[in-house]
Amino acid sequence: MSNLSLFLSYNLSRTDMVGRLQTLAAAHGITVYVPHPEDRRGDRISSSASQMIDASTLVIALCTKQLSSKVLQEVQYARDKNKPVLLIVEKGIEVPHSLREFPALRV
Repeated sequence: MSNLSLFLSYNLSRTDMVGRLQTLAAAHGITVYVPHPEDRRGDRISSSASQMIDASTLVIALCTKQLSSKVLQEVQYARDKNKPVLLIVEKGIEVPHSLREFPALRV
């Protein structure tokens, strides 16, 4: 069993990708924290999302064509908590300047 736990930060438009990543990680014994779609709405990071980030060992941010302010807020929160962040960047997407300090995997 892995001690690795991931928080997946995503846009509502890419729940398909979230499901696939969650299934793959779980198959390898990795705990995956995924905020509920209702937590993706609103102007601020939800308390449940911040608790999941706190409990995770790594934050993965899905950078897609419709990158939301919610993803940016969650990455900022992870940065403030000194959590490692990995970006998964959809082909053809320019990584926002505020996220360029993080390693990125282009898909």
